Amino acid sequence: MSYKIFVCSGAEDKHGYLWDRHYGICLAKFPHSDVVNSVAFNPRDPEMLVTTSDDYTVKIWRSRAMVKALDLDEKSYRRGMEVRKRHKYQKCGTNVD
Repeated sequence: MSYKIFVCSGAEDKHGYLWDRHYGICLAKFPHSDVVNSVAFNPRDPEMLVTTSDDYTVKIWRSRAMVKALDLDEKSYRRGMEVRKRHKYQKCGTNVD
């Protein structure tokens, strides 16, 4: 897989997307529980995609072929691997002005 023939995007519908650049069709959806703000390919591993979201998570996604090649449990990586989760900041009653 080459990231040069694919485009990735995030969306307000709580998904990241992988698109075929030439045909303009959606190849995969990457679910989150809130808006997906950014999606990026790993420049050293084009079969790895990272999504970040307003749900305070960063998820790493790998192609099925790479999961199999690394001899990983495909069922465990089906929905992405969450690598960081922060607690939401609580609003405080003071202004910054």
